[in-house]
Amino acid sequence: MIGNSSAIHSGLWGFIIGGGGIGIGGLAAYFLLYLHRVILPLLIISAVGMIFTLVLFEIVPESIQLGGIFLTFIGITTGYILAKQIDRLFHRIIIITNDPRKDIYIRSGIVLTFAIALHNFPSGIALGSSLEGITLGIPFVLSRISPWDCV
Repeated sequence: MIGNSSAIHSGLWGFIIGGGGIGIGGLAAYFLLYLHRVILPLLIISAVGMIFTLVLFEIVPESIQLGGIFLTFIGITTGYILAKQIDRLFHRIIIITNDPRKDIYIRSGIVLTFAIALHNFPSGIALGSSLEGITLGIPFVLSRISPWDCV
């Protein structure tokens, strides 16, 4: 249990600010819907460019420095295979509505929800153990329990 109410307060503020940012982005997208043919590709290209730059110039060099080229290659290959398997799995989900476009949106929403949950899970474990302090962090590391076994 978290004994520090300021940690709960900070977590709630983070949730409100993060949710607010997503809400503002959603509202902006809704009101700019008529410009979607011009703006959406530009936003997607910009986001892909930023992510590609981050991976290429920050994450991969640090991975090579910390684990070597072989482990970096194994990590990238494993991530690629996992992403392809998840994509294959989600194409098996059958969604029946009256509009095929709604099916695509529902499928995209499910995939996005799963991706966000998968992305945030390790961060949640790290943040939760850091909020409790060293009394939880050290035993957690020393026990060598997989984070997936804690769920």
